[in-house]
This record gives sequence, structure tokens and C-alpha cells, in this order.
Amino acid sequence: FSRAPRPPQARRPEPPDEDVLKAERQLEPVAPGTVPGTSSAEPLLPSLQAAAAASGRPGAAGLLRRAQRSKAQGNVVETSHAPEPGSVSLDEPRLRKVFQAFDLDRNEVVGAAEL
Repeated sequence: FSRAPRPPQARRPEPPDEDVLKAERQLEPVAPGTVPGTSSAEPLLPSLQAAAAASGRPGAAGLLRRAQRSKAQGNVVETSHAPEPGSVSLDEPRLRKVFQAFDLDRNEVVGAAEL
């Protein structure tokens, strides 16, 4: 067996000109920004903090913070409020269709797992 040849000697790069260094020093500082997917400086609303703590899900606070930020930016469209009780009328055929849609195992019972 023979030894592998030695790699060539690396040359050191020449230092940049003084003009380049002066130009780099004169750059204006960049304002810090937020990186998508990281936590923001905005605190979570107290009601959302309570909801995140009550959910028991480890990532709930982050999800709610993103939702809060999205709503503040105007990316969320508010929906209309729920109809008044008694104002919605459902006839028998319509209720039957809904029941059949929820009854996945076709045993005439809608269980918790199917909801």
C-alpha cells in the first residue's frame, strides 16, 4: 500500500483593502425583527394564557400567540355571531341526513368517538 498524497498548502487570503473596511464600518445598524416561528415580544393576553394552561397541551401557548399575532395583523376574518336560539328550524329529513352523516358505523347511535 502507498500513502495518499499530501493536500496542497492552502494560501491565506489577502486582507481586504482599507476602503472596504471603512465602508463596512459605516453601514447603518439594522433594526431587529422577528423570525417566523419564534416567540414574539408581545405577551399573550391573560384570557388566552388561562386557556393555554387549561388545555394541557404543551404547544398551546405558541399556537394561541400565533393566532393573536395573525388577528392583530388583520389576517383573520371575523365571522358573524351564532343565530338566536329558536330562530333555526330543522325539518325531519334534514335532521336524518345529519344523523346519518355522524353515524359512521351505521349502528343507529352516534357515540362520542363519532363526534
